[in-house]
Amino acid sequence: TPTSTSASVPPSHTPTATSTPTVAASASATPTATSGVATVVRLYVSTNDGVSVVDVASGQLITTIPTGGRLFGSTASPDGRRVFAGYPAEDRIEVIDTVTNRREAPIPAPRVSGGIVISADGSRGYASAPNVSEDGTIVVFDPLTGAVVSSSLETGSGFFGRIALDSTGTLLYAANDLSSTVSVLSLVREERVRTVPVGAGEIPGNVAVLSSGRAIVTSSSGVFGISPPPELALESIWTGGNSTFGLRLSRDGTLAYVTDIFDDDLRVIDVATGVVVAGPIAVGEVPVDVALSLDETVAYVTSEVSDVISVVDLNTRRSVATIDVGSGSRSLTIVEVPVAGVVP
Repeated sequence: TPTSTSASVPPSHTPTATSTPTVAASASATPTATSGVATVVRLYVSTNDGVSVVDVASGQLITTIPTGGRLFGSTASPDGRRVFAGYPAEDRIEVIDTVTNRREAPIPAPRVSGGIVISADGSRGYASAPNVSEDGTIVVFDPLTGAVVSSSLETGSGFFGRIALDSTGTLLYAANDLSSTVSVLSLVREERVRTVPVGAGEIPGNVAVLSSGRAIVTSSSGVFGISPPPELALESIWTGGNSTFGLRLSRDGTLAYVTDIFDDDLRVIDVATGVVVAGPIAVGEVPVDVALSLDETVAYVTSEVSDVISVVDLNTRRSVATIDVGSGSRSLTIVEVPVAGVVP
């Protein structure tokens, strides 16, 4: 699970240290390696060609692991030893050994897309399998063995594929872009328990869940909240931008880092007040994803139509560099890789 070190935030906003929610084990949480194990920090980026690996300390591309085609999504196991990325053209999940930076046996997952999350204990993985014309499904798999456990849990119509787990590991949230809803799925009952409309014409893109049970959703007109169960009521947090999509939460859960795929920028939003505390910060074209450094002083932002990711200094609130990672950077995750046996 994510560590509880205090977050570094833009200087104009210092969240209160007490009574603040933390980020649940979801797509927006930064995977960490086993406590006490020496690690190196690397950035794994899904591209049109495979998975590119960046050394965070130097900002240099280490290698690109070819997979044969366009990947969607990128998430890591809690121990930092594996990265998972969806390969929809081949109906499978690519598995990367982070110690050797080599591919392992893929996991079969029909129509798998950009939504892949791993439970906090590393025992279960969940992958989205979208379907435009009917309900999409969730593929449940064992991250250690690659065995598919089930693929019958239905999400909702117009399911794009972005998903998030709550802190208990019993509820899964799924953004349904074409039907303007977010589905809440019970992993215990193995059924959809609620469909939350986010507004006519809205296109929900990403979702993350705080430890309080409150969900944060990016959509075409801004950022929304969904109150904790059992209410699960829609809340407006911030309205603006052109098409808000990418989402990453600070570890203390007070800030949302969101990208706009039409305006090509990054904003930092206080999720309690809806105030934009930083931005808009110009980044590359079509920025569909964002990741944070472990100390949360740097943001890394993808560019779906270029070969680079943008490096944003969150103290000066400027894009300060780019890193060439190959064709079409789409999704990325920061991973603390155990040092023992690491391939340089």
